[in-house]
Amino acid sequence: MNLRSVLVGFGLALALPGLLVLPTHSAQAQKSQAKVPNSGAKKARRSKIAEREAAALEEAKNKGPSKKVKLTSAVDAKMSDFSKRAQIKRGEVIKKIRKTLPRLKGPEKADLIFQLAELFWNTQQFFYRQEYAAFDRDIQAWYEAGGDEKKKPKLKTPKADAFKKQALKNYSILLKSYPRYPRRDQVLYVMAYNLYEANKKTSAVRKYVELVKKFPKSEYAADAYLALGEHFFNNNRLQKARKAFVRALKTKKEKVITFATYKLAWCDYNAGQYADAVRRFKAVIKRSAQSGENQDAIQLGDEAASDIVIAFSHL
Repeated sequence: MNLRSVLVGFGLALALPGLLVLPTHSAQAQKSQAKVPNSGAKKARRSKIAEREAAALEEAKNKGPSKKVKLTSAVDAKMSDFSKRAQIKRGEVIKKIRKTLPRLKGPEKADLIFQLAELFWNTQQFFYRQEYAAFDRDIQAWYEAGGDEKKKPKLKTPKADAFKKQALKNYSILLKSYPRYPRRDQVLYVMAYNLYEANKKTSAVRKYVELVKKFPKSEYAADAYLALGEHFFNNNRLQKARKAFVRALKTKKEKVITFATYKLAWCDYNAGQYADAVRRFKAVIKRSAQSGENQDAIQLGDEAASDIVIAFSHL
């Protein structure tokens, strides 16, 4: 089911010219000549319909929020160029900062430590892409050679891991040595995000919580609440997830509001509050329709249009 058909079904679509399709003469002739199915055929058809309905209900039980839909985080939105040329430039800047750091003190040094951490993280992203591309080629070659499970290649990212470690180390230095650093809220968010990406989820959650408690008015607070909501939702802690998503709604960021509303719809669905789920899915569809050419919002609207059918089946 596409977005447009669901919008029409729920009265959310814009005015569309009505179309009336009439059967052709040949179609009418075929219909008049068709034999009336016997009772056995009717029973078989009803049986197939019942099977399809049962399959749809079973799918609904296993359905969850789309994994394809992921809000662009405050970190992703500021990602740098990952071309080789850009990486050469990053390497040059890293060398200059390392030479300059020992001569500096106070806020200036803190700023350079932060920049260095950012450069290390982007560098690890660059090498991860290279190492993953090499792994992908190895997997393709392995598959073409017969796919012997004993010889299956494994993903190894030594260069990326080394720079990731350096980045996290610099973020830690900044938080410990410069407690009054003016951009501490940003450092907390970036470090929490990077810790979570590095699969250090417990530490990441602590940083997100510290951010929203100490800097409730930060521009990163809504994104932090969204990240916390995702974490709790994925770990089946529904009440905490709901609370975090509701707090994320207290922002002016349209993307965050739409995404939080979508996730709250799934909180409602999992709690058996199907009418509330339908209401929130409708809100996402409406926001998507009003978003213009925003691809993230359009994709989220399409997912909501599909998911609302599942919620509606329980009413």
